[in-house]
Amino acid sequence: MSKHQNLSGISFPSDTSLHELLRQVAVQFADKPALVFRGKTLSYQELDKRSDQVAAYLLQLGTQPEDFIALYLERSFEIIIGIFGILKAGAAYVPIDVDYPTERMAFMVGDAQANIILTQSHLKGNLPETAAKVICLDDEFLVPNFPASQIPNITLPSHLAYMIYTSGSTGKPKGVMISHENVCNQLEGQQDIAPTPIETMMLTCSISFDVSVLTIFWTLLQGATLVIPEQGEEKDMARLADTIFNNSVTHILTLPSLYTLLLDQAPPVKLRSLRLVNVSGEVCPVSLAQKHEAIVPNGQLYNLYGPTEATVNCTCFPFPSGYNEAKAPIGRPIK
Repeated sequence: MSKHQNLSGISFPSDTSLHELLRQVAVQFADKPALVFRGKTLSYQELDKRSDQVAAYLLQLGTQPEDFIALYLERSFEIIIGIFGILKAGAAYVPIDVDYPTERMAFMVGDAQANIILTQSHLKGNLPETAAKVICLDDEFLVPNFPASQIPNITLPSHLAYMIYTSGSTGKPKGVMISHENVCNQLEGQQDIAPTPIETMMLTCSISFDVSVLTIFWTLLQGATLVIPEQGEEKDMARLADTIFNNSVTHILTLPSLYTLLLDQAPPVKLRSLRLVNVSGEVCPVSLAQKHEAIVPNGQLYNLYGPTEATVNCTCFPFPSGYNEAKAPIGRPIK
């Protein structure tokens, strides 16, 4: 068994599933806020219970291990409830960005052979015509009141957890399939290189991008709090800075270009809670490291690199103080 003990006392064993790890955390941190959205909180106990309800409903519909279930949701509690509900049912989630064109959405649902789409009622009309059953997570739907112990644990570590589609810039988008044990290994490696304990992390990107995987599971599986900005908030640096300040966010994982805008436009006082900033997905300019050190002197900056096929990231470079080389390296391999 591969196992890494992090600073919160939660481990990331690779011989189990992501949702079983959530159950363990929910027992230890039952009343602690797991999610924050629009000033409201959802505790770990509530997240566990509500995702159990989704899982029970999906199992009622005949969901089988490694079925693909699409997620078409705006940022909200439901987006995280849906992810863990799908995983608890033994299936794998396929995230679809709400801004994708209809043709791309139809291709993804068809290519994944997803027979169920989880969405929100106000988004239902945007979906393309497919054979998939559409379920609105914000509607009142009846599910059996199964205790967690009665939801069968049918997931193996080798079973798929998600499939994320590439951009399709070199042709049709291609689905990258990642298992539970792959994600656990990523979490172990990330914790090894960046042991600064998470108190509060902000979800800065769409769940259709692989960096969301690290953001969500690294945060929640160590008992920290995940702050979910409103849809489109990442385009407004003033609002994003307010969210960081109002929630005392300690960790973020985002694009270098977005973090550059944040440093350029946000009042420095709004960023003082940051302790670890991870940038990934684009080339990181050295100027960003210099801006970061000047504005967020108490926060470490990491440059992460990795294709979607590598389960988010495979290398990491922590910028040292006073870095002034010509280029920013991608660093050493993450184990």
